[in-house]
Amino acid sequence: MSSSPSPAQSPPWWVLDNGSGTLKASVVHQSPQANSPNSNTAVTLENAVLAGSGGRRQGFSDDFEDLSRLYWSRPCEQEFVTDHAQEAHIWRHLQHKLQVPEAAAMLCSSALTSFAPVNDGLAEIAFEELGCSSFCLLEAPALASYALPGDCQLIVDSGFSSTRVCAVHRHCVVPGSVVRMPVGGRVITNYLKDLVSYRHVNVSDQQQLVEELKLHTLRIVDNFAASLTQAKRKTPKDNPFMLDYLLPDYAGRMHGHVLPREDMKPVLPKPTVGRQVIRLTNETFSPGELFFHPNDIGIDSVGVQECIAASLQRCPEWLQPSLVQSIVLIGGNANIPGFRRRLEAELRSCLPQDLGAAHITLPNDPQHAVWRGGCALAADTEAISALAVSRATFAEHGTLSPPDTS
Repeated sequence: MSSSPSPAQSPPWWVLDNGSGTLKASVVHQSPQANSPNSNTAVTLENAVLAGSGGRRQGFSDDFEDLSRLYWSRPCEQEFVTDHAQEAHIWRHLQHKLQVPEAAAMLCSSALTSFAPVNDGLAEIAFEELGCSSFCLLEAPALASYALPGDCQLIVDSGFSSTRVCAVHRHCVVPGSVVRMPVGGRVITNYLKDLVSYRHVNVSDQQQLVEELKLHTLRIVDNFAASLTQAKRKTPKDNPFMLDYLLPDYAGRMHGHVLPREDMKPVLPKPTVGRQVIRLTNETFSPGELFFHPNDIGIDSVGVQECIAASLQRCPEWLQPSLVQSIVLIGGNANIPGFRRRLEAELRSCLPQDLGAAHITLPNDPQHAVWRGGCALAADTEAISALAVSRATFAEHGTLSPPDTS
């Protein structure tokens, strides 16, 4: 790390959105003159260690161009950190990558309803492993609210492990409003992997390939039954969902891509050396339907629209009308084309009519919404100082939880 700040300066803040899928981080100085151009750009890193077939740790996602033969070992289970040693290993790599100054303070996001021992373990990493001077841990939706307009929001955070809905009022999660649906990016990727492996080519051990395939082709349709009927048509001219996807060969082509629609033939050509194409139809939208009907594949849960309705009902009545007008989508899955439009349609039959029509906001780059909120909070010296715990305080009490003074 670089040299520490002078005593007259406030230490910079290392802002970290500690997602179970990816980490988004930057260093923010409370003096605007001290900020570098990189302060406004998040460094993104997979929250995982990549291992070879023998299980030996080999490196991180930014160390390799070809990820096809590597296995992913993650420190999180169901969005909670369960392997603090591995998380510390990843954070140290990110600290070096960001060139975090010595004695920097750290602002970190946590999962909703995270447990005190998990949170205390993260604080131990910050103080003992990384040498931070202060540590502030806030739930991800509350942190995101610092970059959102208004005093209250109903935040739908759809990330890697799950989709969580909660109400936030004045940057605090409303007690009892948290509703969780166990469908996130990992479930969608695994379902797409099963579809492609069963119908086209075995990609069961090609995690990165399927992630790219999902990114390039997945959409959410307005009417699932009607779209299934259309997807049965045999020619590209009659089937708007038909796509040809060129797979990587990991020799001269490291990534796959969608082929131009005008080049599609009525019958898919046979594969040749170095060129394998798969033709997708309902695979482009069937995985996205799980956000609204997870029981289609046996997941015992209601859809995201019912989660929103349940979260609203758990909030005080005086707050509900404002929340209906301030529904905010964040997380990587919010980027899926058609998500917002389909959710608006589904909510019409789920919400009480006296609350009016729902208004859903999709921020620019929703995957970085929590990180942007963290940067806004870190720039507010008074607000962040009131929330942070110093190294001395943590050493005295051994926990982030406030001591019982009763």
